[in-house]
Amino acid sequence: GPRQPSGFALRFLVAMLLAGLAAKMLSKMLNDESAFLWTAVSTCICLQVRSGSTVLKSLLRVLGTCLGAGLGLLGVYIAHGNGTSQMLIVPIVVFALKFFEMEMQYAGAVAVYSYGLLTSAAAFNHIDVALVRTASVLTGVAIAIVVSIFVAPDRATDSFRALEKSGLDALADAVAGAAAALAAEGGLDAGSGILPSS
Repeated sequence: GPRQPSGFALRFLVAMLLAGLAAKMLSKMLNDESAFLWTAVSTCICLQVRSGSTVLKSLLRVLGTCLGAGLGLLGVYIAHGNGTSQMLIVPIVVFALKFFEMEMQYAGAVAVYSYGLLTSAAAFNHIDVALVRTASVLTGVAIAIVVSIFVAPDRATDSFRALEKSGLDALADAVAGAAAALAAEGGLDAGSGILPSS
């Protein structure tokens, strides 16, 4: 119905306004402009039409970000600044994440991106990059979840109940129409249940 698009539009507007404000504050606190982009992008990507879908995608994004950051820091530590060793670790990490693709779903892609981001940040402090990205993603995800739950929420269960009611109403109309047709054909007064006398 028309309520769903308008509800989602309202949620998206509120979420992006909050994400913009939070991202600006976070980028000033962390003294890193990239925090603004990651916060806004996380909110935009994770906010879905249904509240349940928003929570699921948000949790997968957090999982992927934390896993990718952890693997990235581990890879940098193992390589000890050796570019060749670092490049050799990349296919191992990608293969391992690909192996668990079905279980991780969207989190796998996020983990690969986060891992690549950290390992390629040669000119920066890797720990700082990991902290800024993780904090930004957590902030964006939290905004998406809160807005999805409290601002004109659209829950899958509500939609299912409305669809179920619509189906039952249609079934009742069909049964009533069939009964009326049978009554008319057999000379039965629809609604009375009394056969005409011969």
